[in-house]
Amino acid sequence: HLLSERQFLQLKNSRNRFLLREREQKKYYNLKIGIAGLSVGASVATVLLLEGGGNYFKIADKDKLGISNLNRVPAGVFQVGRPKVDIAAETLYEINPYVEISKFTAGIQKTSMKRFFTRPRLDLVIEEVDDLMIKYQIRLAAKKYRVPLIMATSLDSLLLIDYEAYNVDVETKPFNGILTKNEMQSLNSKNIKKKAGGAIKIVGYENFSHRLRYSFSEL
Repeated sequence: HLLSERQFLQLKNSRNRFLLREREQKKYYNLKIGIAGLSVGASVATVLLLEGGGNYFKIADKDKLGISNLNRVPAGVFQVGRPKVDIAAETLYEINPYVEISKFTAGIQKTSMKRFFTRPRLDLVIEEVDDLMIKYQIRLAAKKYRVPLIMATSLDSLLLIDYEAYNVDVETKPFNGILTKNEMQSLNSKNIKKKAGGAIKIVGYENFSHRLRYSFSEL
């Protein structure tokens, strides 16, 4: 037995009622959120839903869970080998069985970008993919469809939050203009040094500790 959706949400979010007023909570819950990349992205989705945000999620990742993912994915060894989208979906349904979820099991590709952003239209996209060129393409789509984008990255002692407000500023550039057009094209380069150069510039070389620089070079 479970409470009705209205009663369930009222009780579940009752301890937030002085932080988010009823009107704000309803607006937060009605957001349609897209999450690309389900390593860090799975944790983001979980926290959003725990707080009462999002009644519709689109989750995208083509990979299966590996043991090396367990340093950042909230999952167990018994789930190794399973698709990340399935693991994330089950976690979200267990938090709120009324949530709607669309799974993109092939990840985000050029052919699925429009469907990801517009069917139905997203209110927010969380970008947590590893592929640098896909990061760029997601930003181009977010700009085209006027969807705000957030990326969170933690490296060593560094926490980087990238917010690109495409919904309010049509002049916003991918990565907030940190990279030149040529540097953005280099993200797709087969030359590892060129590709790494763009990533380092996004983070800021001055933010790389000695250990992080060494770890980056080994990758």
